[in-house]
Amino acid sequence: CMMAAILSKHNIYSEEQSGFSVSNIRELNKLLKIALLVRVVLCVFILVIGKEIGELYFISDDMMYESLAKAYIQMSNSIFDLDVLEQIGAAGYLQVFWPYTMCIFAYLFKSIYAVRFLNIILSTIAVKLVYDLTLNISGNHKTAIRAAKLYAFLPYPLIVCWFPVKDIYLTVAV
Repeated sequence: CMMAAILSKHNIYSEEQSGFSVSNIRELNKLLKIALLVRVVLCVFILVIGKEIGELYFISDDMMYESLAKAYIQMSNSIFDLDVLEQIGAAGYLQVFWPYTMCIFAYLFKSIYAVRFLNIILSTIAVKLVYDLTLNISGNHKTAIRAAKLYAFLPYPLIVCWFPVKDIYLTVAV
């Protein structure tokens, strides 16, 4: 109690800075909704318009992951079928969690494009994690919201989430 009184007296760690005020939470929620909306709209644009322009892949792994997911959808009899995962080659990757996740998610939604939307959701969660980490380090909502905005609209995390690559998955996992 005494430490909180000292901190608030010196305005080092006030409620407004800490991120726990209603207006701060609203600001963060608004940012997360905008980040999600921008990612979804741009992904749909890429999927609809981009097919006419060329390949819908970021790196060659994308194609492999989607071909694994296609095969899993066709061959699997259940959500998690380890025999089929091994048979199609999903177990041959160093990080088996991503091919497994991709295959299972594609099976659940019966679409190889479902994982792109999983990446969008994970990318939006990463924005929140950047906010939380920065708030923990700085103790200041304004600094944390700036860091979250920066991450939300940086080209790399914004573009990469449209593709079935494991980068976003790893960002959230770490």
